[in-house]
Amino acid sequence: MAGGKRPFPLSHQRRPLGTDLTPFSKWITGGGGQNTAQLSTSCERWVAQSFATHGADCWVYAIQAPAGST
Repeated sequence: MAGGKRPFPLSHQRRPLGTDLTPFSKWITGGGGQNTAQLSTSCERWVAQSFATHGADCWVYAIQAPAGST
């Protein structure tokens, strides 16, 4: 199947869905903490760190979930 059939999700991303935000550069170098999900990347850590600390303006949402939930 070439391409998805779902509408472009941009309209769902226009405003933050929560208030617990961490700057991406801080999150990727220091970790999100016990109550946040891990970041999945397909690149080496140094590549992600370079991306996060050289002018990128990104945020990571903390996912609030009880320990052990999936």
